[in-house]
Amino acid sequence: ERPEFGNPAAFNSSIPESYWLSFTVTCRDPLFFDRMEAFSGNRAGTGGLVTFKDSNWLMSVVLYHQPHFAGQPKNVQVFWGYALHPDRVGNFVAKPMSDCGGAEILKELCGH
Repeated sequence: ERPEFGNPAAFNSSIPESYWLSFTVTCRDPLFFDRMEAFSGNRAGTGGLVTFKDSNWLMSVVLYHQPHFAGQPKNVQVFWGYALHPDRVGNFVAKPMSDCGGAEILKELCGH
């Protein structure tokens, strides 16, 4: 135990209420960014978080200004997302996000 780190019970005593999952996606085709920009009305890097309010997982994504990383190839785009209810069954994938792989998370996201 290290008292200088405080009281861990403040953070780990209610896991179901504070549980969330995040993901990153690397695209080599601009289609997802084009569709998200049309959907949100914001070019990548100019808007904020986009939340899919009807998502059972309560998914949100952020499209960064590209390139996001030093040395990122021009034909590569990256974005980040998360879900606040990863323990619930998805709208398009019939299982909780916490049981899904990347392809299933992307399928759920694209379904919205």
